[in-house]
Parts: sequence; C-alpha cells; structure tokens
Amino acid sequence: MQEAEIEKLRKQLETFNELKIIKEREQILLQAKLDSQSVSIEELEKIRRQHLILHDELNRIRMESFDLLANNKELLRMNRNLKDENERLRKQFEEEHRHLEELNLTNEKNLSKLFDRFEEERRKMLLQSQRLERENQRLREVGINQIQHESRIQSNRRISNGFGDHTARFYGIRASDYSRFKARQYSKLADCLNSIIDQLKINENGIDNNDDEQDENDDVPFEFEFLNKITTISTQTHSDLSLRLK
Repeated sequence: MQEAEIEKLRKQLETFNELKIIKEREQILLQAKLDSQSVSIEELEKIRRQHLILHDELNRIRMESFDLLANNKELLRMNRNLKDENERLRKQFEEEHRHLEELNLTNEKNLSKLFDRFEEERRKMLLQSQRLERENQRLREVGINQIQHESRIQSNRRISNGFGDHTARFYGIRASDYSRFKARQYSKLADCLNSIIDQLKINENGIDNNDDEQDENDDVPFEFEFLNKITTISTQTHSDLSLRLK
C-alpha cells in the first residue's frame, strides 16, 4: 500500500518536475520574447523619432517648395512683362527708325533743293556782278567823257560873248558850278557802283566759305538795293540842283 502511494507520489513528482521544466522553458521563452520586444520597442521608438525628423524635414521642404513655386510664378510674370516690354521697345525702335529714315529722305530732298537754289542764286549774283562791272566801266567812261565835254563847254563859255554872262545871271548858276556838280554826281554814281561790286565780292566769298549758313529769308533781290541807292543819289542830286537854280 505504501509502495503504491510512493509510486504515485513519485509519478506526481516527475509530472511536477516536467511541468516545472516546461514552465521554466516557457519563462525563458517569454523572457526572450520580452527582451526582443524591448529591443523592438527601442527600435520602434528610434524609427518613430526618425519619422518625426523626416516629417519635419518634409514640411520644411514643402514650405520651401511653396516659396519656390511663388518665386517661380513671380519670375514667370516678370519674364512675361519683360517680353512684352521688349516687344514694345522693338516696335517703338522700328517706328522711330522708320521716322528717322523718312526725315533723312526729306532732309536730303530739302538739302538738294537748297543746293540747287543756292547754285541758281550764285549764278544770278555772278551774272549781276559781271553786268554791274560792265555798267561801272561804262559809267566811268561816260563820266570821264562828260567831264571832258563839260570842261570844253566851260572853256567855250568863258570866251563867249555877254550872252553867257546874261544866262548865268538869269539862272543864278555858273557853267563851272554845273560842271563840278555833274562831276560830283558821276563820282557818287561810280563810288556807289564800286561799293556794290565790293559787297558782291564779299558776299560771294562768304557764300563759298559758308554754304550751310544760307538763310531763305535773306534772298532780297539785288536790283531793289541797287535801285534804292541810285534813287537816293538822284534825289540828292536833284535837291542840290534845285537849290542852285533858285
């Protein structure tokens, strides 16, 4: 009876030992799992921290991307404005260039007309100068002949009879005075013509040296100035003669 109980107890003890061994093994496995879970938790925490860092970096990159996108839009707008401004300036430049070409053509035409007019006026002035030189020479010859003729008349009157003295007393003028008066008149005419010819030569030299300084408003006909001077001398001569005849 005791042996059976001992055998039963022995079997129970063996069963407990086996259960203990199993429990120890399970405990070891659980400890191993716990250790592995701790390591996994640490790794997971590390991964989580890295994820947070990457998330912050992603947010920073996203914000920079937004800034870059805004800057890109601004640059695109500025580029478009610059293209529009460049196109406007190009059209303006072409318009101004075309306008300048038209002005150049107009200036060339006007310059050609001015040159033609200048050459025509210069030719007329040369012809007038030559004509006045011939007229001056003719007047000098006429003046000399007239003076000689008046001198002969004066000599004849001095040796004439009393009729000449009566005529002189009647008109209040002597033949010598009239001869001097005519000589002075022709001298004035000669001086006037000489001054006009000198002025023509000066103007001709000025025109040759300053072709670009011709004024369209100064082309007063030369005949007017000449006639005015001749009229003035004739008026003075007529006044002197009238005073002497009174």
